[in-house]
Amino acid sequence: MRSTGPDTNKAIDRALRRQLMADLTRPKALRVWAGVIAVIGLMAWVALTSSSLGPWRYDGVVTGYTRGAFQQPSKYGVPPLAVSVELDTGRTITVGLPKSVPYRPDSRVQLKAFHKGERSEQRVRYTFAGYLEDTD
Repeated sequence: MRSTGPDTNKAIDRALRRQLMADLTRPKALRVWAGVIAVIGLMAWVALTSSSLGPWRYDGVVTGYTRGAFQQPSKYGVPPLAVSVELDTGRTITVGLPKSVPYRPDSRVQLKAFHKGERSEQRVRYTFAGYLEDTD
């Protein structure tokens, strides 16, 4: 059996590195690398864009009618009730109902609207403000 010394090992390592670089620079491998870089760039763009939208800004109060309620299962105690609200604009959204407020089906409600970003359509969040009869 032939012994391999340090020079032979270095020569084998050099040959393997040369072959690896040749494999990585083939056109098919370059397309794969371009895809990987594009995906990483897209992920970075999404992360930077969503965090740079700024703080939540108050938009005002919107009104609507409650249309249904449900409760998501939770392993951390009793979760808040989620209420479906049909806004006066016709859009249906879901908001959390505070635990201290009972659910009233088909009641008129007020919601506080908040947006994030330059245009109010970018990201919108609603919070329960109260039943309309209680605020008059």
